[in-house]
Amino acid sequence: MDRQNKESCYPMDANPIGHCLIINNVEFTGGNLAERVGSNQDATKLEELFGNFLNFTVELKRNVTKKQLESTLRHYQQKDHSEFCTFFVIILSHGDEGNIVYASDGQAMKLDDIFQYFSASNCLSLGEKPKVFIVQACRGNQHNRVVSLNRQDSVVYDGGPSTSSQIKVPNEADTLHAYATISNHTALRDTREGSWGTRVSVCH
Repeated sequence: MDRQNKESCYPMDANPIGHCLIINNVEFTGGNLAERVGSNQDATKLEELFGNFLNFTVELKRNVTKKQLESTLRHYQQKDHSEFCTFFVIILSHGDEGNIVYASDGQAMKLDDIFQYFSASNCLSLGEKPKVFIVQACRGNQHNRVVSLNRQDSVVYDGGPSTSSQIKVPNEADTLHAYATISNHTALRDTREGSWGTRVSVCH
């Protein structure tokens, strides 16, 4: 990517801005994992927000097995992101301690392994570009205390110097990881309205 094309992304004026991959796992066939009621509402709102308001190319995939997830990640890893300014991955699923998320077949996958698909060394066209990973999933089994300001009966716990003239950047720079909860704690999801954050994410 030449300097002119690179600078055209600051501010983000590519059209579209970039790809947004949404993984929405609701039903699970293994691991005794419960159905994630309310997650479809999240996925729909996110698809609308990124597609209609933020000018992303959005792909929403539902109930993805580990094999399918790995295949999808490789697909986006191999894409040429040179004309885009950023890349989002949003995962809605069950998770647990050790920064893992579960595929719809109950198999676990480490989030660090997912992030590595898009590091600068593994996806050159995303080097020096923001890569954002949003994870709506539990990170353990400890519960956050819930303080009720309004009655929410439908809230549930989701279970050395360089001698080269080439520009070099840290392998995992320009990366943001956003989680629905703190380490070792469950996430919250409203079975009627979806996750709390998406209630205000789309404004008409």
